Amino acid sequence: MKYLLACMIEGKAKVYHIGLSKRLAEQFNLVPISLSIDPHVTLKAPFETENPDEVEAVVETFVAREKSEPLTLTGFSDFRKKVVYMSVEAPKQTHMLVRRLQDQLRGIPWLKFISNEFPLTLHATLCYTKNARQSKRIISLLLREKPFQFNLLLDNVALLRKQRGKWNVVRTFRVP
Repeated sequence: MKYLLACMIEGKAKVYHIGLSKRLAEQFNLVPISLSIDPHVTLKAPFETENPDEVEAVVETFVAREKSEPLTLTGFSDFRKKVVYMSVEAPKQTHMLVRRLQDQLRGIPWLKFISNEFPLTLHATLCYTKNARQSKRIISLLLREKPFQFNLLLDNVALLRKQRGKWNVVRTFRVP
C-alpha cells in the first residue's frame, strides 16, 4: 500500500485552499485535487509498505520530543511546470523540525527518500497541470489574486494511506 506523511492544513487556510483548487479545476478543466486529498504540507513523499508500524513508532517518538513550529502559506509557485502550489514560508527552526523528522525516518532501512525530498520545499499543492503552458497561465492568473497570508503551525504529522485513488488519514500525531 502507498502512504505519505503530511501536516494537515486546517481552519480558514483549508477552506481557502479547497475553494481555490476547485475554482482552478473548473476554469482550466482539471481534476480538483480535493477529490483525492485534503489540503496538506507534504513532510515525506509517498512510499510503499504493507505495514507502516515502524513509521508510526518513529513519528510517535518524534512528536513526543518536539514542539510545534510556525509556518505561513503565502504566494504561489510551481514544480517542473506541472505542479502549482501555495508557497510555505517558514523560519529556520521549522525547517530544522522537518529535517529532524526526516533524519529519524532515515533510520528505517526499507524507507527510501527521493532526490527532491532534501532539501524539502514545503508547499501545499493546488493542482496538477496538463503542460508547462497551462501552468504558466495558472501562475499568471494567481499572481493577480488578492494577496493572502495564513499563519499556521506545524502542529501535526498525519499518516495517510491511498485507497481507491483517495488519500485518507490513518492516524494524526499532534506536536505539542
